[in-house]
Amino acid sequence: MNQQVVQAVSSSPKGGLKSRFITAILALPIVLIILWQGGLTFTAFIAIVCVIMGVEWINIISKEAKLAQILLSSLLVLIALASHEGFGAGLGFYIFGLLISIGLSLLLGLQLSLLGGGFAYIGAATLSIILLRSLDNGIWLVLFVFWVVWATDVMAYVFGKAIGGAKLAPVISPNKTWAGLAGGIIGAAIIGAVMSFFIPNTSAIYLIVFGGILAVISQIGDLFESSLKRKYDVKDSGGILPGHGGMLDRLDGMLAVAITVFLLLIARSFDKGLTANAVLVW
Repeated sequence: MNQQVVQAVSSSPKGGLKSRFITAILALPIVLIILWQGGLTFTAFIAIVCVIMGVEWINIISKEAKLAQILLSSLLVLIALASHEGFGAGLGFYIFGLLISIGLSLLLGLQLSLLGGGFAYIGAATLSIILLRSLDNGIWLVLFVFWVVWATDVMAYVFGKAIGGAKLAPVISPNKTWAGLAGGIIGAAIIGAVMSFFIPNTSAIYLIVFGGILAVISQIGDLFESSLKRKYDVKDSGGILPGHGGMLDRLDGMLAVAITVFLLLIARSFDKGLTANAVLVW
């Protein structure tokens, strides 16, 4: 199996695991420092990342839609700033932004998926990750989300390349396999087990199961972006990250997971309140 892994890495496109590893090593310390800092620094970082993803979203659907790029970028910056002010402002502007994006699409004759779809999805993730970080002990919740998604991506890649086998969704993403999905779940479960030692009042079993579920959701997010690219005959959303393609290629699973965790927080908040423990402790 070790020989298969080496062969898979050396023959994989765009530098494969080596390029991914180098990119991760360079980016990881910066991301963790900003996450630890929190506050406006974290909000600004998320806004920049999500604007890049918004532009890539537009480019997948239509490279000529420059006005849509400007409008979506503006809405994403505004939702980030509103979310920084708290739950009420963030959720209120998200609803307002949805109405504005749909209205502008109809008024300007833009394809609805460009502005409306982009804001609905990426705007929801922007809102989610900023508000999750703002919670008491929110740093642990966001760390858990980040590590679970990263572990899922890496282990899915390694298992998929090393083992291969039956395709997970051959029409949408021919390279994804059930072995890769299993590897991703294992990676996320390991993260859950490790982080249970650092998060008070939780249990390893819960975080292992929760991590495994989020791994599946991360892969669904990945498949969603793959289906979008396949529909518009695009290979990568961009080229900003060596070994990964675009920012959206790298963070497609993160978007789905962040939104899911935020929705779970809202559902649990009626009983447990708006705290990170509402999600991290069952």
